[in-house]
Amino acid sequence: MKKTIIKKAIEKAEKNGYVPPHTWETDGFKITFANPYEIIFSHRWAKAFWGEGDMHEVDGNKLNDKGDSTYYTLKVWQYHLQQLVLCEKHLKYIEKFL
Repeated sequence: MKKTIIKKAIEKAEKNGYVPPHTWETDGFKITFANPYEIIFSHRWAKAFWGEGDMHEVDGNKLNDKGDSTYYTLKVWQYHLQQLVLCEKHLKYIEKFL
């Protein structure tokens, strides 16, 4: 199951232009020599997997000088990569987006 999730996640990113590191194509075959975790925690993979759109966040714990909540923008891939790093079950997190 682990290999299936990682394979599907890499394939989804490849459809969006991602090329895994250490990849060669020969005679119609693609060969990749890379640690799967090196791939799923990379910025390049995350950009291709989740996209580069903007995500707006409001942090009610941080107030500006007017007493309002702090509002900031992250890229979608940055938010999800951050969540992926913080969660205990990395593949379960990725699986939700396949």
